[in-house]
Amino acid sequence: MLTIQRQIWNKSSKFESQQTEHLLLLELSNQDSFNNTYTLEISPFKPQASPERGKISEVIIAYPELRNLETNEQNKVIINNQNIGLKLVLFIKINVVTKHMNDENNGEKEVVSLKVSNQQGNSQLEEVFKINYTGSESVAQTYNSEVEEELKKISRN
Repeated sequence: MLTIQRQIWNKSSKFESQQTEHLLLLELSNQDSFNNTYTLEISPFKPQASPERGKISEVIIAYPELRNLETNEQNKVIINNQNIGLKLVLFIKINVVTKHMNDENNGEKEVVSLKVSNQQGNSQLEEVFKINYTGSESVAQTYNSEVEEELKKISRN
C-alpha cells in the first residue's frame, strides 16, 4: 500500500514580502506491492478564490537517487516510471504568494497537490498539502530541524 510517511514544512522566519519560499519534505513508502512503478504529478493547488497561492520553484528527489526535476510550462512536475519502494524522499520548494493566502478562514491553506497513479493510470494516492497560515499575524510554518538534517545528508552526497 502506498502511504505518506512524513510531510514536514520548513520556514525559518515570518513572511517578509509578497513572495516567500517554503520547503516541503515528503516521504512516500510502498511496502507491500510487487508493482512499485508509478507516475507522480506535483502541481500548485489553485482554489478559485486564490489562483496563485503557491508556485513550485524546485523539486528534488533525495532518495533513492539524488536528482533535480524540472517544472513544465504549467508549473507542474511530472515524474514518469518512478520506483517507490521502502522510501522515496522529495523536497518541494514553493514560493508562496501571501496576498492569495487571505480569506475569511485563517488556518491551514492548501498550497500544493500530489497525484500518484500506477502504470495502468489508476489513481493510487491524491493529497493536497497545506501550510498553517494566519493572516492577522502574517506568520507561516516554523523552522523544523528535521528538514535541515535531511538537507545536510543530501548535500554531503
